[in-house]
Amino acid sequence: MEKMIIEIMLDTFGETPKSISRKKIGLRNEVFEVIFDKQEAVIIRIGKNSNQLVGSSRYIPLFHSLGITVPVILKEDYSLESHPYPYHIQTKIDGQDLEKIFNTLTFLELKKVAKFVSDVFTKLVTLPTDGCFGIVDYQAVGSHSSWKDFIRSLLKEIEESESIKHHIDKILVAKTFEIIHSYEEYFDTVSSEFFTHDISSKNIMIYNGKVMGLVDLDVMCFGDPLFSLGSIVATWPDSKRGMYYINEIYKNLHLTFEKIKIVEMYAIFQRLWWLSEIGKKFNDNTVKVVDRNIISAGSSILDILISKYEEKKFFEYKMKNITYNKEYPKMFLKERKKILSLFGENVQVFHIGSTAIPEMSGKGIIDILIVVPAFKMAVVSEELLASGLLLRENAGSSGRIFFSDKPLEASNVRFHYHLVRENTPDHLNPIKFRDYLIAHPDTAGEYQALKETLAQNSATSREYLEGKAEFIQSILNK
Repeated sequence: MEKMIIEIMLDTFGETPKSISRKKIGLRNEVFEVIFDKQEAVIIRIGKNSNQLVGSSRYIPLFHSLGITVPVILKEDYSLESHPYPYHIQTKIDGQDLEKIFNTLTFLELKKVAKFVSDVFTKLVTLPTDGCFGIVDYQAVGSHSSWKDFIRSLLKEIEESESIKHHIDKILVAKTFEIIHSYEEYFDTVSSEFFTHDISSKNIMIYNGKVMGLVDLDVMCFGDPLFSLGSIVATWPDSKRGMYYINEIYKNLHLTFEKIKIVEMYAIFQRLWWLSEIGKKFNDNTVKVVDRNIISAGSSILDILISKYEEKKFFEYKMKNITYNKEYPKMFLKERKKILSLFGENVQVFHIGSTAIPEMSGKGIIDILIVVPAFKMAVVSEELLASGLLLRENAGSSGRIFFSDKPLEASNVRFHYHLVRENTPDHLNPIKFRDYLIAHPDTAGEYQALKETLAQNSATSREYLEGKAEFIQSILNK
């Protein structure tokens, strides 16, 4: 192949290359950097199938028209008349793939990369499609009549791969398929939009911390752009730097909580897809050997993604927003009567939380504060357990024991019980906060708006609670 490259360069530039180096990137085509003494360095991309290469001729001008920095094609020949392989020569975009230098970038630099990537998504969806779906080559024709049909075809391909059949944990595969199949109705609603599906860790060229442009534009995709965002999440699922980068993209694209959940489903999909390709021979960059270390690492990441997804699904349930019900005070009084019948004057019982504030929407769960002297905490706790309440061992604090009437995962939880010591912050602060919001409806409205924003944008219960903490403390400081 080097002889062919020398001939092409002599014919094109009239100069023999000083050096030819093969780039170990890409699965379909071979990529070489060619350096000269006089001529500026160029990239030559050579394919075994012109259909997998010629797409750049169609898509590079489209990207240019949108103001996205991509290479310029200097020469192309897909005819096989002069040489045994189709090829094109491109200008070289300096830098390295994002994945190679990701951990060296500052957070400010990552913010700028995220802005660039977000802009690419925003610009590409303005381009027309043929109304079909799937990965598209130079003909720009989708191969499927619906997004669901495309997803199903990929799942079939994944299911039939050797690595999935013989090397990936069956429970992990089953969990992944179950999550994906739960979105069948959503897939039916997806319209055909233009996006690039390979912009996760590759093809974004970075030099000195700056984005220089995009490369490898042979194929695009018609369908759901969130699918491509899933590959970004799948690449950096569990690092502070990765989550910062991903969240910046989410913010730039104004993604709702619901759309973020879909992206994370696609991240799980992408990881399983990548695992299914281990052991497939695409070109000289890949080997037809199943590397168990790569399988193990990839499976661990898939497990992390599934765990985070399930946590977010539970969080979504907990963050359901229910309009204020005028029956809440009556429900509290009825439950208060039961508690007092158990303990008499030994306890104080208060209604706290969103359901204690008129017109405040929330989860529809009534929070009950049970206040006792410190020396009675253990006895009252045992009595509450004996009455049938459930202890939430990991949800309490040093000064608070937390119970619920049903498992937190259940859809019909109605009461949370907070057992606290009298005359402590755990006793006094919830009441002070409640009373202030009742006395100041405008502030209650601000708190309502904050909760709704956090419910949409938080990924976990912890993020949601931390987001409320500053507001709550500002009231308690008054």
